[in-house]
Amino acid sequence: MKLNGGDDKLAYGKLIEFTLFSSSSAAADFILGYGASGPHTWKTKNGRLLRELGQ
Repeated sequence: MKLNGGDDKLAYGKLIEFTLFSSSSAAADFILGYGASGPHTWKTKNGRLLRELGQ
């Protein structure tokens, strides 16, 4: 898979380079492989949703 203008950032299905996503949703889309809401997907290690942290 090519990201950010054609740079190879994946090897054997794993990111091999630091990758900064434009939003939590973009990161969720990449990890899940389909469109997803980052604030409704990402959780802290304590189980709180990202959207709860912003309130």
